[in-house]
Amino acid sequence: MLLGVVLYLLHVGKSESVLWSIFWLTCLAAVASTLRGQTAETATPIPANPLSLRIAHGTSALIDQTLDLSAHPVIYSHGQASSTEPYYTQRLTSARSIHLPVARKVAQKGGVVGIWANGGSYSSLDRYADALLELAEALGAAHVGVGTDMDGMTRMVVPSYREFFDLAELMAKRGVGSADLDNMLGGNYIRVLKTALAGGQPGGA
Repeated sequence: MLLGVVLYLLHVGKSESVLWSIFWLTCLAAVASTLRGQTAETATPIPANPLSLRIAHGTSALIDQTLDLSAHPVIYSHGQASSTEPYYTQRLTSARSIHLPVARKVAQKGGVVGIWANGGSYSSLDRYADALLELAEALGAAHVGVGTDMDGMTRMVVPSYREFFDLAELMAKRGVGSADLDNMLGGNYIRVLKTALAGGQPGGA
C-alpha cells in the first residue's frame, strides 16, 4: 500500500518533501506502537515491517538506540557529518550534524548518510562534491547519498535534480566509477527502501 502511494505521488509530480513526510509519519506510528510503555532497558526490537526509518535531526543517543532496535538499515536523509559531537547550542546546521562514529554505525548496518547541499555549509557545487567524496572515503560509497530537503530552501548548491548532471560530471572527473556514482546519486536510497519493503537483510559494501 505504501509503495503504491509513493509511486502515485511520483507519477503526479509531488515533491520529495511530501514523500518523506509519508515515510516519516509511517515510521513514527510504527515506532510509537512498538515502544509504547517501554524503557531503553526493556525495549524490544522494531519489527521487520515494510518501512525504512529516517533519523535526520536525531541526537547521537537516539540514532544509536534506533540502530539497536531496527530490523532494517536506516537513512540519515540530510545533514553534515561532524568529527565532533553535535550539541544543541551550536548553530543550526552544526547542531543537526551526525557524529562521524555514529555515521559509521549507520553504514555498518547497511544504511545511508545523506549530505545536505546547504549553501551555508558549502560555498559551491565543487566543494559539495568534495564533501560527498570525503564521506565516501570514511563510510564507503555504498553508504553515502545526496541529502534531501531541497524544496523551498534557499542558498542550496543543489537546488533541484537538474544539478545532479553537473554534480555527476564533477565527481566523474575526480575518478568516481559509474557504479559508485549511480549509488551516491540515488541508488543507495533505493537499495535501503527495497530492503525494507522486501523485509530482507541489508546489502551494500
